[in-house]
Amino acid sequence: MERRHIVDPVIIVMARYPEKGKVKSRLAKTIGEERALHIYEALLSHTIHVVEAAEIRFEIHWSGNPQSDTLLPSGVQQVQGDLGQRMWNAVKKFDQPVIIVGTDCPDLSALTLKQAGIFLKEKEVVFGPSEDGGYYLIGLRSPRKAFFENIEWSTSSVLEKSIEICTQEGLTFGLLPKLKDIDEEEDLKGTIYEKI
Repeated sequence: MERRHIVDPVIIVMARYPEKGKVKSRLAKTIGEERALHIYEALLSHTIHVVEAAEIRFEIHWSGNPQSDTLLPSGVQQVQGDLGQRMWNAVKKFDQPVIIVGTDCPDLSALTLKQAGIFLKEKEVVFGPSEDGGYYLIGLRSPRKAFFENIEWSTSSVLEKSIEICTQEGLTFGLLPKLKDIDEEEDLKGTIYEKI
């Protein structure tokens, strides 16, 4: 029997238009909306640069109000709903491997994205664990709704629950290096974003 050829993945960036008071709400509680906006803009710029450098097809899925006076790349408007519903809507149309990333990870690199693509040639799922118990990246060889339902998003159990789903569904998975997400003021320590 001929081995099925696994095609290259597409990267989906889940992003929000940079609007004061609408981004990094947990961070803004302690450092203020203005500074939180500047940090978000820097993280967004970093993420776009990284996915472009990876030389893998990508789409940006935007939430919030589109801005006509911006130099930001165009993309797809996210649907309403929680994070799981928005991610599922983004991936379900694809019949090829998909890698989803957010805009919170200052150490995300093009190499990490390429490693995720390599993983998906051997594994059905790949996670990039974050230090807070969630993940900065999820890659799927094919869309599976189970990963986007009944998850308590923004909690320390997200990765654990997602790995549990792999076990329940009999799916092979791989783990990328653990990286930091920036969600709260404490997360800024030791990063270049501390001085913004």
